[in-house]
Amino acid sequence: MKIHFLLLLILLTSCKKAEVEPQHVDFTGIWEMAGKKSSSKGLPNGGMVLRRATTLPDENYGFSFKENGQLTARLESMVCLFPHITFATYEGEWRQENNRMLIKRVVLGEEIISNYKITVVTANEVIFSYEKDL
Repeated sequence: MKIHFLLLLILLTSCKKAEVEPQHVDFTGIWEMAGKKSSSKGLPNGGMVLRRATTLPDENYGFSFKENGQLTARLESMVCLFPHITFATYEGEWRQENNRMLIKRVVLGEEIISNYKITVVTANEVIFSYEKDL
């Protein structure tokens, strides 16, 4: 009986959740913001939780990552209609570098490159934590 208990204890303590590395996630396709993460030790700037979707949302943040590095993004419009947030579609480019996602877009004639740290929750859910505009 002690041997069975010992084996069970070893199995339970040695099991580790398999982590998916960002470079093993296929980001091509459509992702919609499903929530926000508060700032924490691992996410000093907080983050947005993205889940795979079938279409870009009309009234939410979303990204369509194409295989050729092109991007269509639904982001806040630069038009402020207080108190309602309006969204606009922006075209741009994306590039993944290990656990970082670089998103380049043109807003009002100005090129903006945003840098996000990627934290993988599952293959269909990730967290993009804003690092800085380059």
